[in-house]
Amino acid sequence: MSSPDSALEKLAWDSAFFGFPVGRLQTPVADAAGLRRWLAAARQQGYRLLYWFVEPANMAAQQAAAALALRPIDHRISLGLPLAGQTILAPVPDVRPVFTATPALRALAQASSGWSRFRRDAHFAPGSWQRLYNQWLQESLRGRLAREVLVHDDAAGQPLGLLTLAHQGTEATIGLLAVAPTARRQGVGGSLLDAAAQRAQAWGCQRLTVVTQRENQPAVALYQARGFRVKSEALIYHLWL
Repeated sequence: MSSPDSALEKLAWDSAFFGFPVGRLQTPVADAAGLRRWLAAARQQGYRLLYWFVEPANMAAQQAAAALALRPIDHRISLGLPLAGQTILAPVPDVRPVFTATPALRALAQASSGWSRFRRDAHFAPGSWQRLYNQWLQESLRGRLAREVLVHDDAAGQPLGLLTLAHQGTEATIGLLAVAPTARRQGVGGSLLDAAAQRAQAWGCQRLTVVTQRENQPAVALYQARGFRVKSEALIYHLWL
């Protein structure tokens, strides 16, 4: 059994936002007894919530969770789009960067949460997921969680879609992506993805990545239609203590 310090990673941002200690369980679990030991260790250290990411092929971990009546809150998939060696993309019309939060942008940020594990988990205090996505937008606009925030405008200059784009090394990552309900199936999401690829390519990135939920089939289909391919998958458990 590893030491608790190596198995339990404290998540500073999540802990500060929710107001209680949040961590990640990052050690192999062989059986239910082992999982109970880690939960007991986390409880002793004052954690109230652990995120646990389990590969779908890890049946031992899933059986241990089931023995404790634990069910995954999310089935996350990570997709990637290679950019190296691709044709240089032109800027996408009707897509522009923004720098200030507006009611319309906040509404789009909220709309991006439809499949979120933070929205689906009833253990969080009421209003938590709304505050979380407002904060995500604000921190992205400040340049802390994203390098750019892009919107797709209609003819009157009103935003129909929103995308946040971060950049680290040779990889760019999409954070929030949302399309207004009245503008869906009109090419807005595809235009935002094209703009994200263009911006990432201009920054010298070799890959564009995004994370979504397996159940969010419209998003998965959109990404795959734009050339994204699945890189990895994980079942996510919220372990409340």
